[in-house]
Amino acid sequence: MMRPRGKYQARQHMLHIMKRRLKGSRQKINIHYNQTLYMSDLLWTGFQVGVYQYQLKHLKWFLEEGTKFLLPSTRYRYWLAVKIILEALDKEEDWTGQLQGPWVTPSGDYNGDNN
Repeated sequence: MMRPRGKYQARQHMLHIMKRRLKGSRQKINIHYNQTLYMSDLLWTGFQVGVYQYQLKHLKWFLEEGTKFLLPSTRYRYWLAVKIILEALDKEEDWTGQLQGPWVTPSGDYNGDNN
């Protein structure tokens, strides 16, 4: 898919990819939408890329810098959203191991052995 022309189109691409993946209650889906739109906005502002252009470095930056002031439980919820994106991009197997950090547990405790 082509690179988005602006933040609005980057958001539309994110919603498109998430609509195909999300299942569950309307409330749960809306939470994931809001999280991924926040992620999309930050990554567009920082790198001018849309979801189809994401590279490992973009998601790593988001998890490290874009969530660093959030509570551990909130960072964990963003991690779950990133995992959905990885699955949609067919990168889950390749990138999950390289995106480990304190966000992989709800408590923020990370010893380097989590998957």
